[in-house]
Amino acid sequence: SVFENASRQLVTDQDLSATNEAFDFLKSELQRRETQQSVTPLVIVIDELAHLLSEVRSAEAILSSIAARGRSAQMHLIVTNQNLVGIPRALLSNLRLRVLVGQHDPVDAALLGQVAKQLPAPEVGYRLTQAQLVGHGQAGRLFWFTGFRPEPQTTSAQEVSEPEPHRRWSPD
Repeated sequence: SVFENASRQLVTDQDLSATNEAFDFLKSELQRRETQQSVTPLVIVIDELAHLLSEVRSAEAILSSIAARGRSAQMHLIVTNQNLVGIPRALLSNLRLRVLVGQHDPVDAALLGQVAKQLPAPEVGYRLTQAQLVGHGQAGRLFWFTGFRPEPQTTSAQEVSEPEPHRRWSPD
């Protein structure tokens, strides 16, 4: 894998000192990368963005800077959150691609420029959940996370069989 030999850093809300140090690093890394021509891409993944923003004072300004200027410095953000509560508009406007998963809150969908209406699922396997890809300034593109319904099997309590191998997921 491309990421196997890459340097990784994990910080959590359990160690706010380390989290603050990580954001100091990200701030200086953005400044350093803006003056260099060739840099290795840096992917920053944040789960529960609103919680992070409420716990780490410097996070909003640094993430807003990375969202606004980081693409040219090969710094890429992937963030998750349950809803848009606590996400500043300035930061949200620079997150260029959004994925809405599951039942969409109409207010959140409207803030992202989408209509939160459910459409019928295609007849492929069975629908797990509906989602939308929302590009900045573009109409949402619906898709479904789908899978395959397992075949019902009749067995007696005395019969033991090998489990069936997992089938790989396919968008078809």
